[in-house]
Amino acid sequence: FGEIVQVRAQLDRLVERPLLDPDGVEYPKADDTALISLSFENGAQGIVHASTLAYEPTPFSQIHQMEFHGSDGTLHSFTDWDRTQQVSGTRVGEGPLAVLDIPDRIWGKVRRDKVHDTYRDVFRIEGLMTGQFIDAIAEGKQAFPDFQEGAMIQRILDAALLSDLEHRSVSPMEILS
Repeated sequence: FGEIVQVRAQLDRLVERPLLDPDGVEYPKADDTALISLSFENGAQGIVHASTLAYEPTPFSQIHQMEFHGSDGTLHSFTDWDRTQQVSGTRVGEGPLAVLDIPDRIWGKVRRDKVHDTYRDVFRIEGLMTGQFIDAIAEGKQAFPDFQEGAMIQRILDAALLSDLEHRSVSPMEILS
């Protein structure tokens, strides 16, 4: 898809919250929901919708879903943070979505019985994300994502905030580094 070239966002604070926490400290203001439209340099578009308000009848009161649609097929990821973590997909001409096997090389040594155990193991046993980053620095290797990738993500987030404030599309490159 290439780089993200335009960001358009609508952010909302839908729930009235107390101004002060129990210790008398002011709560930081935070949005409850975000709808972000992304345009990529090849013309592809993406939508991110995140909300803290959607009721989900799961032990952690949340689910995560991701869908990826392209000219060759579709992938759908579903996690309920209890027992279901699956990826479904299909290629053009293959019929309806079907659950896809996730290879053992991707799972590594993580437990798969409960999603929350998988989540813990990804970070504690496999050392993904933070562990890999620290190891790369300690070993003098290139980390991924690196600081440049992190700065671009921050630009995209800042572009979303500016887009909502000014009610317009914003290029991440408008955001100073």
